[in-house]
Amino acid sequence: MEAILAFLKDPGNRDVLTWLGGGIVVVGGGLWAVVKFFAGKKARDDHAGVSITASGDRSVASGRDSNVSLGAKEAPKGKSTR
Repeated sequence: MEAILAFLKDPGNRDVLTWLGGGIVVVGGGLWAVVKFFAGKKARDDHAGVSITASGDRSVASGRDSNVSLGAKEAPKGKSTR
């Protein structure tokens, strides 16, 4: 243990260890980016799980994130929508 502490007390040794540690982090981050880039590409159908529904009340819904209304419903005869 004393040998390790003596090694770490030398400023030159600490500088070398700092550079090595930084280099390991950069290489590890680069490898992780490559793995995520290639592992994230899965063969799949682009339209799998997508559903589009058009209802009679002039609205369209697709998936879980969008709902489009194409206009107000008609008011009963003799009543104003405003």
